[in-house]
Amino acid sequence: MPKSIGSRYFGKPRPSRFAGAYPILQGLTVLVGFGTVFPAGSYDASTPLNKALSIGSNIWDFAPALTYTTAPILIEGTEISAKFYSNNYLENPETHYLTGQLLDLDFAVTEHVGRFQIGATGFYATQIEAIRDSGFPCRPMETAAKFSSLGVSLRTTSPSLTRQ
Repeated sequence: MPKSIGSRYFGKPRPSRFAGAYPILQGLTVLVGFGTVFPAGSYDASTPLNKALSIGSNIWDFAPALTYTTAPILIEGTEISAKFYSNNYLENPETHYLTGQLLDLDFAVTEHVGRFQIGATGFYATQIEAIRDSGFPCRPMETAAKFSSLGVSLRTTSPSLTRQ
């Protein structure tokens, strides 16, 4: 998960109906962040089985991110959120394998109803650079990774857990 570099809230707080709960921030929110995955854990690339069972990955990943959340647009409490980030990997120094750059978009359209928030959520990811092994492309870009998912989200908050 990217660490926040800076965020800006362009709205106003609305008092909660629940005693002792924090106010609800409503309005446009923009966040810029940066995430890093670093090589940790044991890594053994001596055989395909050892490589698959290794806890570590032996690669670095740098992921700048931009998050955008709207103010309520349609109905009181409607929220549209999107997070765009880019995964930029470094070459594995042991295998000389380089994963191509990935672009990711997470999104949600939800409605706040009392203590609940319900809506549609999903993501889309696509690889925009070829995977390379020892400097040579491993496969054509026509077979590059593309992933997507769409689902339903239900979230609740408990006033007893949000008290100051």
